[in-house]
Amino acid sequence: IAAVSIYGETPSENLLLMALALALHAFDILTNFCNELLDSGHLNTMILFTECALNLSETFLLLWIVQQSSFLWVSLICLLSINFLSFNVKFKDDEKIWVRIMAYLILCVCCGAQYEFMQQHARLTAYAIFLLLAMLVDVADFPDRCFSLSVCDALWSFFRSVGFYMLLTQTCLSSEQSFTTYESFVWSFFN
Repeated sequence: IAAVSIYGETPSENLLLMALALALHAFDILTNFCNELLDSGHLNTMILFTECALNLSETFLLLWIVQQSSFLWVSLICLLSINFLSFNVKFKDDEKIWVRIMAYLILCVCCGAQYEFMQQHARLTAYAIFLLLAMLVDVADFPDRCFSLSVCDALWSFFRSVGFYMLLTQTCLSSEQSFTTYESFVWSFFN
């Protein structure tokens, strides 16, 4: 749905960045799905790498949207992400909450630093809310730990996907548009 939403509405020079971020998200979801389907845990380390790439792509896209993507920010974010990834890989078998929080730290700091800009755009606010929900599900293992269910990874993927859709489609909309062409087409069936 995200690919259809951005394809016709995005200038070609911006399409490459969005297509790369969308491909990273698709690969991450596929990795999580295969790990759950095989139920062997062989892809647990790979999930940490895809999650780091996911966080980097969303951070770069967010900085690009708010026009704060300078060389210094990009370099600092890459350096910090690699260090946070190394902590995640080192403590992957331990139940350390602070290590999981570090995976989201860069995104949370970027969202917090751009709070006023994000507050003016409903899609960016929705992105921040879905990111927070995904972080809480991932860090606290909320449904799985309390109710002996196995839905944590599915909820995480759903929250991150919807949040990413909101972030990605924000780039397509002009100031006077509320919906993408695809969303308007879908909504026309309900009116």
